[in-house]
Amino acid sequence: MKPTNNRIYCIGCRHTKMLFESQQKAANFIRFNREEIALSSKKVPLRTYYCSFCCGWHVTSVSDKERIDILEARDKHKWEGIKFAINKGNQEIQEASKYLSFEEAVEEYKYFNMLKDTLTRNFQYAKSDLRNLDLEEAARHSRLAQKIFGEANAYAHDNNLLFSRKHDLEEMTIALFESFEIIRTHDADHESRQTYLCLTPAKVNPYAKIFLRNKDFIEVTDTKLTELETLVKYGVNVSSLGMMEEIERDIRDFSCECIGKKVGKKRKQFLSRLGVVKSKAGIYNEMDCIGDDIRTAYLTVIDILEKAHLAYAKRDNKGFRTMIKVAERLLPEEKDEIRDALLVQIRMMKESEKPTA
Repeated sequence: MKPTNNRIYCIGCRHTKMLFESQQKAANFIRFNREEIALSSKKVPLRTYYCSFCCGWHVTSVSDKERIDILEARDKHKWEGIKFAINKGNQEIQEASKYLSFEEAVEEYKYFNMLKDTLTRNFQYAKSDLRNLDLEEAARHSRLAQKIFGEANAYAHDNNLLFSRKHDLEEMTIALFESFEIIRTHDADHESRQTYLCLTPAKVNPYAKIFLRNKDFIEVTDTKLTELETLVKYGVNVSSLGMMEEIERDIRDFSCECIGKKVGKKRKQFLSRLGVVKSKAGIYNEMDCIGDDIRTAYLTVIDILEKAHLAYAKRDNKGFRTMIKVAERLLPEEKDEIRDALLVQIRMMKESEKPTA
């Protein structure tokens, strides 16, 4: 009994879930599909529950009483927030009704709230641009935010509307505008960026912080990796220097504070490059244990993977894929630790590739 066309986005849990008209239908779904689901997933539906947001029944794998209580408390809290927002909206309309009819006040607030929503979206767009180090687009959204805030402020004044969160939105607009001068001043090098980022939180511009933190992570990690790759290339035994561990720790720990598509792509690329270095460093220690033909094959594969990295950096996706395929074909058939390490590296490189339009 597999239901069709019954998936819905639940605003309570913010996930797409199956929705059933009755508890009996939900229970029947569990009864007839539980064993099949268990073959391919760890999350097997165990019970049904009524969703007050969807006005219907869902199935869930959560059976722990403590976890159920937490989820029910979460839903109750969300409903309280929705009721508060509705009451707040009614208060705004009642305030405006001192000067307008109720119908007119509703229409005025529709347009005014649209301006505020557009303003908020431009803040979000600008933050996303700064995460991805796109100053030009961030500046464009900053100018739009300034313009829309001015329009919203004037519209509220002219129509006697209550401008809720006006002070907060004004502060955000000013902070976004000021962030570009801060970035220009402190985006000189690692020391300059860190000097600013190490100031007390109250003195750090939140928008400038996003850009400078991401930029510093990418540049510093790239520099360290380049140095490590050069040392390995000339046969230096880097395993005793602690450089690989330091870089891996930076990628794992520091990048958790840096978010955005660009940082995500760079993080995958850094891990891939580090994997090549690890493989190559390991091969230097194990070369005496393998035959000349296999040794030559491994060195050739490593050389091709290094060229694949260069193609990736230049966004030459066709060349990147071709070199990956060649490297796979050249791997010796005999299984050993070196071959396993290179296979892992190739898999990581494949996963990191996202073709450009």
